[in-house]
Amino acid sequence: SGRIIAVDDREYRMVHEFSVHAGWLPADAMYVGLSLGGSYTLHLSELWAWEAISFHYSANIDTSLESQLSNRFGVLPDPEPRIQYLLTSSAVFTPFYGKQAIFNSSVALQGVYLAVGAGIANLAGDDQDFFLPQVSAGPGVRVFFGQVVSSRLDIRGVATFDDLNGIQVD
Repeated sequence: SGRIIAVDDREYRMVHEFSVHAGWLPADAMYVGLSLGGSYTLHLSELWAWEAISFHYSANIDTSLESQLSNRFGVLPDPEPRIQYLLTSSAVFTPFYGKQAIFNSSVALQGVYLAVGAGIANLAGDDQDFFLPQVSAGPGVRVFFGQVVSSRLDIRGVATFDDLNGIQVD
């Protein structure tokens, strides 16, 4: 018997994508930023897309670490500027697209991708408000719920560049 390989075309062809994002940044002990944002992506082909603009605003919430250091040891760390917002543009490569059987009764369509981009980060603190160039990269997975709606999970690392202090990874 011969070997049969079947490759189907993608069921949904994306062109213009408008997204709403929620998440958190950065991995910092002093504060947590709850982020809300959005993006526009132009899908150039089934493999390549250009996330032309992505904006994330960070609502920063203090952790209790600073007050604990003050109460227990009488010291306060130097105030560090905090991320206010990120503005990026990214290339998105989607080499994997598949169909998964769910309990042998329905089919889920998904794609796995890698995004690489650059942009600016706005940081603010005590009498400080400045911009730093940044790069970002990371994988993601998209699950389609139909022709118009899908859900994505992105995990992106962001590195901001500061000429005085080297590289800060946020």
